[in-house]
Amino acid sequence: VPVTTIQQGASLPAPDVRAHLGRGRKHAFLLRYSLHPLAGQRVTFIERDRRGNVYTIGVAHGKAGAISFTPSALLGLRRTIVAEVTQDGRPREDDRLLHYRAPAPAPLPAPRGLRAARARGALHVSWRPVAGADAYAVTVKLADHTTRFAEVARKAATLPALPSGTRATVQVRAIRRAITRRLGLAANTTIAAGKRAHLVKVTPD
Repeated sequence: VPVTTIQQGASLPAPDVRAHLGRGRKHAFLLRYSLHPLAGQRVTFIERDRRGNVYTIGVAHGKAGAISFTPSALLGLRRTIVAEVTQDGRPREDDRLLHYRAPAPAPLPAPRGLRAARARGALHVSWRPVAGADAYAVTVKLADHTTRFAEVARKAATLPALPSGTRATVQVRAIRRAITRRLGLAANTTIAAGKRAHLVKVTPD
């Protein structure tokens, strides 16, 4: 069948999406937006971090509004908020709206109840668990300036025995992997040159 007429659809205006970011309640942010609504248009706000991770903030409803959201993992990294625009289900345009940096949370507290002692040819270190910790960094600094290190997922660690008559300092920090500020405050105890461990007050670094 020969084509006798061609019906050309009217060109759509360019998407017009604007936004600014403010602080919401507690740790939340508030994304306020305005846009020119079009039939069949959908605007989804996302955030991208410098590592290539993408997180959905929310979908626009109406010509103006606000979306409350809590920043995704890896706090402390610079983010870009993007408006993904689709028309009748088909991708149309990605519009970079703004940049922001989610503040890093406070470091995890120092582990409590830190104990260290020589026993059975090894150095045994234990402490109370810290809420929110994914692992623990255990550092032993000997009097001769050498250092031993272990990273464990549980609330205890066993390291090689110290040389006889050697004094050492044991330090334990909680680790939180999902943010840029990984190490928590330090708990310290000293091992005297004898066989018994002497506990000292926990001090943050």
